[in-house]
Amino acid sequence: MFWLRPESVLDAMLRVAIELGASQAEAEQMKATPVAARRWVWRHLHGSSQRWLIVFDNVDRPVEFCDGRRPGDEDAWIRGSRAGLTLVTTRIDRPELWRPAHLLRVVPLGYEDSIAVFNDHAAGPDAGPFRLPAAAGEVARRVGGIPLALRLLGSVVGAYRTGNARYEAALELLNRSLDDLDALAEPVLAVQGDAGEAERGLLSRVWEFSLSLLDDEVPQARPLLQVLSFLSVDGLHVAWEHLPREVLRGSVVDAGPQELTPWVLERAVNSLRAHGLVEVHGAGADVTVSLHPLVSEVARTRLGEGAFGVAAAVHRLIAAPGGEDLAVEAAAYRCICEARERELGAQHVLTLAARFGLAYAVLERGATDEAEELFNAVLRDWQETYGAEASGVLLTRHELGRIAVRRDDWGAAEREFRRVSELEEAGVRGWHPWTGRHGLALVAFQQGDFAAAEAEFREVVRLREQACGPRDVGTMLSRHELGRVALSQGNLDEAEQSFRAVLGVLEDVPGPTSPQTLATRYELAKVLLERSGDTRTAEDEFEAVLELQQRVLGTEHVRTRRTLDQLDALRQRGKS
Repeated sequence: MFWLRPESVLDAMLRVAIELGASQAEAEQMKATPVAARRWVWRHLHGSSQRWLIVFDNVDRPVEFCDGRRPGDEDAWIRGSRAGLTLVTTRIDRPELWRPAHLLRVVPLGYEDSIAVFNDHAAGPDAGPFRLPAAAGEVARRVGGIPLALRLLGSVVGAYRTGNARYEAALELLNRSLDDLDALAEPVLAVQGDAGEAERGLLSRVWEFSLSLLDDEVPQARPLLQVLSFLSVDGLHVAWEHLPREVLRGSVVDAGPQELTPWVLERAVNSLRAHGLVEVHGAGADVTVSLHPLVSEVARTRLGEGAFGVAAAVHRLIAAPGGEDLAVEAAAYRCICEARERELGAQHVLTLAARFGLAYAVLERGATDEAEELFNAVLRDWQETYGAEASGVLLTRHELGRIAVRRDDWGAAEREFRRVSELEEAGVRGWHPWTGRHGLALVAFQQGDFAAAEAEFREVVRLREQACGPRDVGTMLSRHELGRVALSQGNLDEAEQSFRAVLGVLEDVPGPTSPQTLATRYELAKVLLERSGDTRTAEDEFEAVLELQQRVLGTEHVRTRRTLDQLDALRQRGKS
């Protein structure tokens, strides 16, 4: 299932095509030609062997959304297909506009259905007869038959129904809330065709009611929901391991008199779950949490002045070493950028740091064109605001050099890395004299000048170890490249020694699922294959790397495809 919003349809539909097996490289090329992109995406959707459901949410300007076409026309984004189901939510009730689509008018639930939905969440569908308190039953009637509001309020009643001294307090608060709920629900009932903002207001009041019950007992719950609203955008699942209490300590989540222990954090998420605000998936080490897209959206829009503290907490989380989820990181950086641009402006140093993080996450996901556009905008603002020799300029130029390397544009790469080296040699404050040299060594290596690359990488490793120590992550990145040079020259002993030393550090920090850790494991598997010819051992290692790359980077990332190609070649060798 894919949930799309009108404001990001091109990127979203290209991602849908990629998820269904289309080439990421082709998708990148299609971004420049939206009309051709529509044809390309739908060709893959029509031909998909995997059944799909696409939900276009809040399409209230359908002709504008379809670039002057009518939904259902051959070249429109919204089309039908025998390969899957297209669903559109809209407030535009004009059958002639949507024909030949089947139009289903959604109205608020009636009283009996409202009570049934409320009861499902208050008592559970298998709980047998359950008599709702009068106040709770009255709420089920008064919220206007909005299913999500009924679910949330029912979850509250269920959470406090048995064995909890707070139940009477919850019912008292329900009673006090009825007038407010009436006022908010009235426009939903009166003007069904244009009720978006009123519905969000009603849901917002319902969530405020839920959170107010938690504020005294679980003060961490409200700020945790706010942090998750930046991470679980459009229903993205967030791994529980990506919410370490060590990083959250001292942030907005570290609220109340209790120390932020694992138990306190788990209690906060379980309280939100009991109130229907958070969903928890999986078990054990594979637990993830997510928010309903509407919950995430409204939670962010209600932050006000609190957005700054939430953005800081989220930035700490995604910048911390540990597990990688590039989709979550990119979505979170977009939210941080929006919050900081609104509060501080686009050229404030904290905003620029977030914009750089967004560009980096986009680049790591393989979207080279979008990343280049973002980095160029960051570079322009860094230079205009802080001067051409600011450390942020140096860092951004380095990433533009990396992009040039990916495109085999050696001239552009060398220009960027030399400029970085010149800035470092000039003594740019807070920077060390090796970033540009690392880039220049990489260019020499890619062009086949192994002697020059080896000499430069050795010097970079020496400088980094001298300044930062042998277990510094940056030192390991240069040592990884030194291992690749040794492997290319047939020096298997030195290559293996380098890669094992790198893994000894990277598997601790940034962690076993980091893209760089996986890249080093891939290179080590190549060494083992070259050294022994043991295709079975090498194949097992490549398969382990591939499984993690598909989860972390996606099936169409260039590194994932490279590992898959290596496996295919090994399997073909085994057949011959």
